[in-house]
Amino acid sequence: MRLVSLAAAMIATCVCTQAASAQLPQLSKADEAAILCISDSLSDDDALTVAIAEIEGDAKSVEASSKAMAKGAAACKDRLKGDKQRVELAQVVAVEQAIIDVAVAQLQADGMKGDGGGVFDLWGALPRKDQDYILDEKAPDDEAFRARMKPLLVKAGVPDKEQDIDGGLLLMESLSYMASYYREWLALDADTTR
Repeated sequence: MRLVSLAAAMIATCVCTQAASAQLPQLSKADEAAILCISDSLSDDDALTVAIAEIEGDAKSVEASSKAMAKGAAACKDRLKGDKQRVELAQVVAVEQAIIDVAVAQLQADGMKGDGGGVFDLWGALPRKDQDYILDEKAPDDEAFRARMKPLLVKAGVPDKEQDIDGGLLLMESLSYMASYYREWLALDADTTR
């Protein structure tokens, strides 16, 4: 579930933020290159389309996003070794990376300094239960959780406006999703070595 609805007209530019620096589970260099392959293959326009499709969910954007993801999967066929599970993980990571890029761009347009590193560091410093709770269906409506996160987000550089707090929470939600996908990737590696 998405925490906010970001209008496409508000997105000035898409930035290439490296979410991997956000203290995600550690993959080997080869595995990280593979899981990020589709994300890295998307043009800025395609990444924006993917993010908008996920956030807004309109049929036209979803169709364009599907085409962009198929193109990315084809470009990464060798790196992903045709493994259906790895292709699916690389695709959902590409979606979350695109959302991160859009959220960071919007926050920067609203006055956040830097590339989102403060929010990445905040997310990385959260206890695992909070990182996981961000994905809980109750989290968007949990006023106590939001009240606890708001001053931390502001300290991390997010402007102190409700729409920007929503954007900071969206950014942390995408990081939590990415962490779960990285853990799934690691589990696939563990399964193949048995």
